[in-house]
Amino acid sequence: MTLTFLATPLSCTILVLAGAVLVQGARGVRADEKAGGQPSQPTFNVSSGSEEKPKLKMTPGVVCKTIDGYEDYKPLPGAALTADEKLLVYFHPLDYHVAHNGKIYRSYLTEDAKIRPRNSKEVVRIKVKPLKFEAKTDFAPGPLYLRNTISLKGLKPGLYDLEIILRDELMTGPPAIQTVKFEVIPSPAGQPTAGPYQSFSVK
Repeated sequence: MTLTFLATPLSCTILVLAGAVLVQGARGVRADEKAGGQPSQPTFNVSSGSEEKPKLKMTPGVVCKTIDGYEDYKPLPGAALTADEKLLVYFHPLDYHVAHNGKIYRSYLTEDAKIRPRNSKEVVRIKVKPLKFEAKTDFAPGPLYLRNTISLKGLKPGLYDLEIILRDELMTGPPAIQTVKFEVIPSPAGQPTAGPYQSFSVK
């Protein structure tokens, strides 16, 4: 068996599932389950590269209190946290491409992330390709989940939007883009407080 991961652990974690046995155990409540819906099933496409491919998509990102594994997370009430905490976001890529040359299965995803104050065009935080993930296996992979862990240091209390830009490097189509809403709240009395907006890029 060949299994190769090339991923930078800066702010994202990505998991490949080879079988259901890997997802046993306690499981958090999904946002769509709380609303009475059915959980979305992550999808991917295995091909030789000659047929037409669907567009890359994502499930809606969920701001979480904890993320312990595949479909094992706890949503953060109100998506509200202080600037001293880490923003945790859970989602699945959908219709990503898995190339197969007759022997090896390969997938390759990258991601950018931007943070803006709500209703503003100003980008106060940007992460350029914090995730560069490539998987090579000799068996068909299972679905993936992505976990973003993003520092909020320096952000003032207020409403914010996290823009997630996901690219499939094995496809020529447009990236999948979504916005995840969250709120930065004041730190408790006596705790460190955030300063003014800070903009920087992580490469």
